[in-house]
Amino acid sequence: MTRWKDRGESGKGTVVTHEESRCPDRQCQKIVDEKFQEMKDRRTQAEERKKAVVLERSLAKKAKLPITP
Repeated sequence: MTRWKDRGESGKGTVVTHEESRCPDRQCQKIVDEKFQEMKDRRTQAEERKKAVVLERSLAKKAKLPITP
């Protein structure tokens, strides 16, 4: 088992402790790796959707504000 701590891509925020276990059987490990990759892909897609929504709201808010000279 491998353990490490991480603060994410920005290096800020909450410390997350990761644990990685390896299966003794190669076929088992292949299945586990595929499932973890699917989870990681879904998480990445959710983060991208969230960023897009925040950006969209920010642009909509700016568009509603009157322009002052």
